Amino acid sequence: MKKKILFVYGIVILVIGLTIACALPTVTQKQPSIEPTIALETQETLPEADIPTEISADTPVPTASVMDVESEDVSHPTNSGQISYLFDGKLWVYLVDNGETFPIATFLEGDEYEPKYPRAKFSPDGRYLAFNLGTGSWIHDFQADNLIDFSPYGQFFDWAGTNTELFAIQGEMECPAIENLDDQLLLNFDIVRLDIENPSSFSLIANIGGGLRFVGTISQNGEWASINSCGCYSECGPESLWHLPFLSVIAPPAGVEGGNYAFSSDSQTMVFWSQQTYGYTESTLYSAATDFHGYTALFFGTNAQPVNALWSPDDNWIGFTSVHFDHEFVETDRCVWIVKPDGSQLTRVECGFSDLVAWSPDSDQILFSKAEGAIEHLYIYNTISGSRTAIPVQVNPYSHMFIDWGRLP
Repeated sequence: MKKKILFVYGIVILVIGLTIACALPTVTQKQPSIEPTIALETQETLPEADIPTEISADTPVPTASVMDVESEDVSHPTNSGQISYLFDGKLWVYLVDNGETFPIATFLEGDEYEPKYPRAKFSPDGRYLAFNLGTGSWIHDFQADNLIDFSPYGQFFDWAGTNTELFAIQGEMECPAIENLDDQLLLNFDIVRLDIENPSSFSLIANIGGGLRFVGTISQNGEWASINSCGCYSECGPESLWHLPFLSVIAPPAGVEGGNYAFSSDSQTMVFWSQQTYGYTESTLYSAATDFHGYTALFFGTNAQPVNALWSPDDNWIGFTSVHFDHEFVETDRCVWIVKPDGSQLTRVECGFSDLVAWSPDSDQILFSKAEGAIEHLYIYNTISGSRTAIPVQVNPYSHMFIDWGRLP
């Protein structure tokens, strides 16, 4: 009997020992399965923590849809092209790709800026740079590397949408020494369209008379223009919208103010905003058809006035500067913005006394200046990535009309 009891106890002890021995490896195998679970959860939360640091409320970036990003042309180099600017008595060209700069023309000491149409503009293909400097108009041919005196054919105004056609101003545009201001009614000029390959042959767009006037802008089809009315030895008023084929002035709708205009490249749409001869006033930036039909408000700010609106070359964006002022109408800041023509995706690019200067030829970037003392520095803003890049170029203040961004020929 005792032997049977001992035999049973032995079997029980053996079973317990085997159970403990088998359980120990099982516990050891379960512990590593917990660590990957913790690591996986950490990897999922890290991107969520990084997202807020990529977008700053102080410097918002434009909202790009999936289609916008996928349609970006990545075949061309970033920031490609050439930029013209005036500095230290010379007209320069800056090559964006390699940072090279070289002078195109020298503004001789003793010459005076003509107040008519100081400007520089690249042709659509980048082969030519036309500019008014000193007392004449010139066209630099990059392909032939020579400078053409355009002065006998008038004052260069703008390119007319093709690589060789342009608009020019011909006629009397200066006030003579007169005692009777009514004599200024004799002043008039022609707006002409010509081809630089045969500049002596031109077509008349319109004859503008009735006193001293200046053209603000011309649509590329030559049908529309903004023209202001001045008096000899007196201040100029705001610009008016002219339909050039009939020399008719188109008034804006009641309650809507216009004074400056910019036309889209297809000449079908425009943006307009008010102009003050002295000081600033709260005003709205509008887009509309070129006859004011279907106007839409794009921007309005308290104690802010939009100025210097520019269409992107592909007509998908409008850039502009907003001038901010206090209750005594003293300027307190300037900010650069971009917005879609329908008023969507309004994006602030930069403040700190910044000004919009030009669009890149591919419409993906803008050039803006920032005042730093007596010198202005230039920066490039990418509308796709929201990045800002300083370029090693300084410009003279009040010389933005000589800054343009064109293609490489």
